[in-house]
Parts: sequence; C-alpha cells; structure tokens
Amino acid sequence: MQPVEGIYRLKQSPRAWLGQFILAMRKYRLKQSNSDHALFLKHQQGMVTTLMIYVDDMIITRNVKEEISSLQKHLATEFEMKNLGELK
Repeated sequence: MQPVEGIYRLKQSPRAWLGQFILAMRKYRLKQSNSDHALFLKHQQGMVTTLMIYVDDMIITRNVKEEISSLQKHLATEFEMKNLGELK
C-alpha cells in the first residue's frame, strides 16, 4: 500500500482513505452501520457513541464528554486532524 502522503495522488484515494478510516474505527471498537456507511456506532454499558463522516468533516456525539476526547485522541494518532469545536 502507498504511504499516507502518497495516497492523495491515487485515483482511488477516497476509497483507500475510507479503508484506513474503517480500520481505525475498528481499533476503537466502532462499527460501521449497514444502513449508512458514513455512520459508525459503539454501544458500551448502555451508552452510544456515534461518529458521522461527510467528505473530510466528522461529527462525534456521546453523552460522556471524556469518551469524545478519547476518540479524538485516538483519531489524531491515525490522521491529521483539527478540532473545529462545537457544532453550529
């Protein structure tokens, strides 16, 4: 597989990026939804974490703020990211 820096030169780069993203989500135990492939879910101890991705933006929701911070840290180890703050 091409290094991450070289991935943007590929015609299949969106598919290759999504493949890497799905693997990163599996490491964090989020499962891709069968009904919407841009939705990732994690059910744990009666709580649900959701991550919705659209092009290069994502929305993460959870009723426990620490879980969101933990997921953001995990994603930052895998991808170059910026936190744009609260959803408006």
